[in-house]
Amino acid sequence: MDGHARMSEWRGIDELHLSPLRPGRSVPKVPARLLEAIRRHGPIAPVVVRRVREHHYEILGNAETWLAAQRLGQERVPVEVLPDVEDEDVAAIVEATTPGLAENPLEEARHLAERLDDLGGRSRWGATRRLAATTGLSRSYISHAVRLLRLPDDVQELVRSGRLGVGHAKLLVGLRDPGAQRAAARRIVAEGLSVRATETLVRDARNGDLAPAAAGPEEADPDILRLERTLSDTLGCMVRIRAADGTLTRDYGGDLDVLDGVLRRIGITDF
Repeated sequence: MDGHARMSEWRGIDELHLSPLRPGRSVPKVPARLLEAIRRHGPIAPVVVRRVREHHYEILGNAETWLAAQRLGQERVPVEVLPDVEDEDVAAIVEATTPGLAENPLEEARHLAERLDDLGGRSRWGATRRLAATTGLSRSYISHAVRLLRLPDDVQELVRSGRLGVGHAKLLVGLRDPGAQRAAARRIVAEGLSVRATETLVRDARNGDLAPAAAGPEEADPDILRLERTLSDTLGCMVRIRAADGTLTRDYGGDLDVLDGVLRRIGITDF
């Protein structure tokens, strides 16, 4: 790749998007100093990209300049086009050229929330759609990530320290009462509950019962559990199947953006 000539040019903001192959699909952080520098002098360092098709470029490095330019309402950024970049090389290039990837899920959540606020507010469906289009993240991923910020500070600290997993934390958001969220978080950490057991705990907590959660029904059909996980991943919300009475439930946690994603995944777009 070093033997090829590199092309430098200016491209429109909307012609670029973050690579979906980047490690962890994290969103780069935009330092305040960079924002101020670009506000005063315009973008200087080029965004490193590869051409996917005409007027469509995938960002491999220095995405911070592209993100900052968007936040400042600028229309174009300088780009450095790397030719002949294969998919298997993308992750390594992104990791080597983007030192500011958010490693903590809460840092990523805060950054996404800031971007949504810039686009018109977290409660607006259009803002999430536009952010999904510019970051390469799905709308449901963005919505679930930002919902972590609804947790109390002490519960967020458990996530930040790694004592509470992100999968557990996303389930706790479904509890509206901060006291219940704290109590459930303490139970999860103290007893080392699995995500599956946490689902039971949260369901009990919604009914006002915070008794210790069981490790999960031993008689549960592994094929049903596997299907639940597949449906949950596909639809972007929690799915539960009760074979005994033939019911299937989908829980979107009261988040309209998550519901929007579910509806579109099942083919409902006119509503």
